[in-house]
Amino acid sequence: MRSLVTSRPRSAALVALLAALAAGLVIAPRAGAEPQILRVPSEVPGIQEAIDAAQPGDLILIAPGVYPGGYEVPGDKPGLTIRGLDRNAVILDGEHTRDVGLKTLADDTTFENMTARNFLAHGFYWRSMTGYEGRYLTAYNNRLYGIYAFDSVDGIFEKSYASGSGDAAFYIGQCRPCDAVIDDVVAEYSALGYSGTNAGGNLTIGNSLWQNNATGIVPNSLDSQQDPPQRGGTHIVGNVIANNGSANTPGEGIAGAVIGHGVGIAGGEDNVVEGNVIADNDKYGVVIFPIPGGENVYPPNDNSVVDNELSGNGAADLALSVGTGTGNCFSGNEHSSSAPAEIETQYPCSGGGLGDVPLVGDPAVGATLASDFAVASAGLSERPSYADMPEPGPQPTMPNPDPEAGQG
Repeated sequence: MRSLVTSRPRSAALVALLAALAAGLVIAPRAGAEPQILRVPSEVPGIQEAIDAAQPGDLILIAPGVYPGGYEVPGDKPGLTIRGLDRNAVILDGEHTRDVGLKTLADDTTFENMTARNFLAHGFYWRSMTGYEGRYLTAYNNRLYGIYAFDSVDGIFEKSYASGSGDAAFYIGQCRPCDAVIDDVVAEYSALGYSGTNAGGNLTIGNSLWQNNATGIVPNSLDSQQDPPQRGGTHIVGNVIANNGSANTPGEGIAGAVIGHGVGIAGGEDNVVEGNVIADNDKYGVVIFPIPGGENVYPPNDNSVVDNELSGNGAADLALSVGTGTGNCFSGNEHSSSAPAEIETQYPCSGGGLGDVPLVGDPAVGATLASDFAVASAGLSERPSYADMPEPGPQPTMPNPDPEAGQG
C-alpha cells in the first residue's frame, strides 16, 4: 500500500495550496543578528538548555542519542528550528512517565528529523500560535496524540509518520481558518489516523496513507473545544485510506467510538472528499453522520464526496446516516455499494435540487453508529494499550540536516 502513496500524483489543488503556504511560512531572520546554531550535546548539554539559551530564529541541532523529552519552547522565542541529525537515532523517550516530548508556545516554530515515543499525552505539540512546521518526524506509542497542533494556524505537517495513538496519530484542532496542510504522511495503529475537532478553512489533507487505524480520517464537531461545529471545510484529496476498522488499536474517550470507516464526517460542514482510493475498511468507505458533541448533537451539512475510487468496504462504500442535515452529496465515485441504495441518484452534487431539504439517510447506518457510541460510552469495549502497539521500522531521514556539514 505504501507504494501507492509515493506513486500517486498530487492534485492541482493540493500542489497550489502547498506552494501558497510555503511562500507564507518562510521565517525572516532576526533583525540585526545572524541566526546561530546551537549543538546538543557538544556545545550545550541538553535540549532544554539549548532552548533556554537560544535567541529567536536560531537552529538547535541534536546529535543521535536518547533524550527524556518534556521540553518546551516559551512564547518569547519565535522562529526556532529544533532538528535532529538523524530521524531514527535522535529519540525523545517518555518512558511512560512524562507527558509531552516537545512542545512549543512560540510562533513560527519548526520541529524536524527526530522521534518521540512512550509519552503519556503527546509526541510533538504546537499550541496557540501562528506558523508551525513539522517534517521528518516519527511519533509512536504516545497515549493521546502523535503529532498535534491545537488552536494554531498557518502550518504544515509533512513527510512524517505516527502510530499507536489512543486518540489521533495526526491532529489539527480548534482553528478556522486553519490555513494548514498535511502532506505525504503515514498514520496507522491509532484510534483515528486524523482527527480535526472544530477545525476547518483552507485545510488540506493529501497524498498520504491512512491504514490499520480504527478509522482513517475524521473531521468532527465537539462541545469540548471552542466554536463548534467543525465548518469552513477540510479538503481530503489524493490519499490512500485502507484497512481501517480493527478494534485491535488503542481508543481513548469518544475517539474509541468511531470504528471501521475510511473517512467519517462526524457532524462537520463544508468538507470535500475527492480523488482518494478508499478500500477494504471494515464498515464504510465514507460515512457522513451526526455526532453527540456533548450538550449538543451536530448534524453534518454541505459535505461533498466526489470522484473517489472505493472498493471492498464491508457494509457499504458510501453511506449517509439518518439525522443528517442538508446539502450532503455524492457524485462521480467508483463504487459498488451504498447505504441508502442509489446514493448518487438520490443525493447528487449537481442538478438534484435538494436545497435546504433535510436528507433522510439510512436507518441501518444510524443504528450501527449508535451502537458503537453506546459501547464506547459505557466502557464496554476492551482496547489494547497504546504501549503495546507495533514499533515502526526505520523511516526516511532528512537529507543534509546539518547546514555546516562538509565545511572546512
